[in-house]
Amino acid sequence: VGNPDFWDDQHGGQIAGFDVARSPGSALKPFLFALAVDRGLILPGTLVEDVPSRWGGYAPSNANDRFSGLVRLDEALSASLNIPFVGLLQELQVPVFLGALRACEVTSLHRDDDRYGLSAAIGGVEITPLELAGLYAMLARDGRTVPLQVVAGENPGRGGRILSPGASYMTRRVLRRRDRPDFPSRRRYQGVPRSIHWKTGTSFGHLDAWAAGSDSEHTAVVWFGNFDRAPAADLVGADLAGPVLFDLLEGAADRSRTPMAEVPPHDLMRVRVCAHSGTMPSAACPSTVETLALRRRVPLRRCSFHVAVDVDLDSGLSLDPSCRQGRRWERRSFLVYPAAVRRFLGDRAWLERPVPSSAPECRPAVSSRPPRIVSPAHGQVVMLPPGLDRRMQEVPLVADSAVVGGSVSWFVNGEFLGRAAPGEAMWWVPEPGSHELLVMDGSGLSARRTVTVQGPAA
Repeated sequence: VGNPDFWDDQHGGQIAGFDVARSPGSALKPFLFALAVDRGLILPGTLVEDVPSRWGGYAPSNANDRFSGLVRLDEALSASLNIPFVGLLQELQVPVFLGALRACEVTSLHRDDDRYGLSAAIGGVEITPLELAGLYAMLARDGRTVPLQVVAGENPGRGGRILSPGASYMTRRVLRRRDRPDFPSRRRYQGVPRSIHWKTGTSFGHLDAWAAGSDSEHTAVVWFGNFDRAPAADLVGADLAGPVLFDLLEGAADRSRTPMAEVPPHDLMRVRVCAHSGTMPSAACPSTVETLALRRRVPLRRCSFHVAVDVDLDSGLSLDPSCRQGRRWERRSFLVYPAAVRRFLGDRAWLERPVPSSAPECRPAVSSRPPRIVSPAHGQVVMLPPGLDRRMQEVPLVADSAVVGGSVSWFVNGEFLGRAAPGEAMWWVPEPGSHELLVMDGSGLSARRTVTVQGPAA
């Protein structure tokens, strides 16, 4: 449908609404999710951070301004959380995401990749309803693009594979869940609809309300908005567009056909993961569960939330191998959350027993996981405005470490800067140029990051 009334000149009646690029809000999150699965970065149950975060000068929030601390990625997709998907796009990288969209014949992306940034995960790009229909049809067809035929008799061309059948299947399975905020409320009292996988979206500023999805036969996209780009508080995808999408798909369905149960494709296999983190289990993980993963791209990342600690049975303090002799001890597993999550949760951080302190005569317990630089973010460019005292432009250096007790040491361009506790800031006065940051924990493991500083010299 192009427009409600072709002859309505006052309200853009001759604008072909299906071919105008607009911000899709959260409607592209399923494709970011599927691409990350396809590249072995995640599994649906992978546990990720959902805390107030900043990537350089970009500090997004969730739509309801609330945070979970930690959340499974499939639940983050169902609840349409923003923070986990901005972090996921940083890991996947923006050019990979935009390249996949272009491979699906999304031609509305006119700018260079480096002009888009991480907001692309949550609506910072523009796409037409017709292009969005092509993406959701691709997802419904096990990852193969579907060249859209608009005019009868035209040659639509040939499609190609963008996603694996397994990644498409796992994404559709998440999008079929009904325990989510954008499930139409009246459907809860009118029986269970046909098997529909869908996603809604609301653009920044309430300019556009979207819903897109498919059943076994059809794909539909619904857009609500004003052709003069006027915002309206009622333009919310879940409230406006979602119910219409269900009506369209159910109205177009062949009710004489019984939908077949979908079975996992052959490129999936069952693997065991940590029951808490959803990643490959380490020796410290107390329990595991089975989940589906791509045969060719099983994520290799091991659980970083559990740490094994040798505990003195008499004092309850932790021991290292050098001081276990003559003591009664046993190995126990503890949860160690990332520093950002600990700061956000505060007193709630320790959902289980806290990791015991080291015995006075022992060195701090060590970890096999290197520290992780939290700030500055990967790829961040530090800008120094002129006329401001350099000492007032300090940059916080923050690292997360799984070492129990102790501190981390910071080095800038090979020179020692100082020590700080994991999760606490070490302040650095920057100079223009390229700088190598190195952080080292008490066990000797380290992480590096190059940071570019731009601005006037001191």
